[in-house]
Amino acid sequence: MFPTQPQLLQFCDELYERGRWFTGAVDEADERYNFEARPDKVAIIFKPFARATFQELLDKMSDSTRLVAFWQILQGVRALHHAGFIHRDLKPANLGVVETVTEEISTVILDYGQTVEAKLCEPNPGRVGTIPYLAPEMERTPYGNGVDIWALGIIGYQMFITDDGKLGWRHAVKDKLSFDLKFALLQKEPTSTIGNLLSRMLAWDPAIRASADSALSHACFSELAQNHGPDPQPGQKRSIRSTSSD
Repeated sequence: MFPTQPQLLQFCDELYERGRWFTGAVDEADERYNFEARPDKVAIIFKPFARATFQELLDKMSDSTRLVAFWQILQGVRALHHAGFIHRDLKPANLGVVETVTEEISTVILDYGQTVEAKLCEPNPGRVGTIPYLAPEMERTPYGNGVDIWALGIIGYQMFITDDGKLGWRHAVKDKLSFDLKFALLQKEPTSTIGNLLSRMLAWDPAIRASADSALSHACFSELAQNHGPDPQPGQKRSIRSTSSD
């Protein structure tokens, strides 16, 4: 069963351009106008509504807002993984922003067209995922949900390490030397920093790569964990604790 969590889309409704009556198998022709049956346009409605994506708003977010956004998306990924799903196409264009109020932000994971319910997936080169967010193993060997952590690590690198969102490589496997040079710098970051977390999320070997659980327990999120309420239960909204004092 697909999980219910604030950072995951939920099905709301479906709308048919001409109504179900004209798309049924009973009549092969349009009874009113004697036209041959034709495909109907169907709109599938999900909630919440994302007003923009990370790709559009990344350069407009403050550092603190970026950290909250990244933390929220990690919680959505954790919910997916706990339910046995792998998204397989995480990228800035597939991360939505529902609302931004001062330093608070509400985010949602979009586009489940390549999401599967599986522990392991067979490689399908050129058909799944988006360069440059492909994990090293994704097109070479059977892979698990670690590919989502890698993709988030790349997104995090764009959010917190680069000045302009440019990575310095296009495909980590084909440009491994460039990747290794950047990765070596991340490994030198203090253990309490987001850079240190990204180095764990971008471990080349998926066996030692961080999980969503371990990423969320990283020291770089300690202040967020104190200021925000406990993780919401399915169907609940996230609560925000005020940091102001009387």
